[in-house]
Amino acid sequence: MNKFFPSLILLISSFFIQGQQITFQKNINYQARELKQSLNENRDSLNLESDKIIYQVDIFNENYSNSISVNNNESTIGLDILPVGKFIIQARLKRKWIVMYLVKSEATEISEKSIIVANASKDQNSDNNTSVKKSTKKRTGFWVVHESITGSGSTKSMSFRNKDEVSRLIAKNKAELNTAIAMNNILVVYEVYNMSQFMRNQFKNPSYFKSSESKAFNVVPYYSSNHYSI
Repeated sequence: MNKFFPSLILLISSFFIQGQQITFQKNINYQARELKQSLNENRDSLNLESDKIIYQVDIFNENYSNSISVNNNESTIGLDILPVGKFIIQARLKRKWIVMYLVKSEATEISEKSIIVANASKDQNSDNNTSVKKSTKKRTGFWVVHESITGSGSTKSMSFRNKDEVSRLIAKNKAELNTAIAMNNILVVYEVYNMSQFMRNQFKNPSYFKSSESKAFNVVPYYSSNHYSI
């Protein structure tokens, strides 16, 4: 964790010295290699490109949500319409969701730099030894891990979902468990309290959602397949 935040602070400082308002963190996980992710030269649009079809792109946080239908191998998404805030961006390639992270700010260079660095320092120490197995924190979303297992192989996806989507996925999984073909499918759902903090840690460690202690999310699954074990 110490290695991540110093580089993050330097990166953000560099952006704001140049007067930029967008900070983008692409997904560098091995499983996301099939999606090229970058900002344009003016840093006001997100360019996505893949050999596979990009079906949909979602941009959201606690107060904003936008779902964009793409159905193409590439897409340019304007970011100028986004309000100030921290956002989760997820792109769907067939049955896989690739998650990215973005921060937009309109504050002055000096004050915004100070705010971002302070937040980074706060997040660095936020995952202390306090479990949230029983918590009254406000839920901001669900982190969903789904693995489809068949005789020919398996596919795995991880993404943020809202309550209605989670309800449908749970109902579907319960039905699948009673069939011979899909009885081994895995669905695990976690309640997330701090999306931006959760994503920072998830980017660094793809197995972060399996943590035994965290303030960013409830480590006890909201729902899990009856044969799943962490």
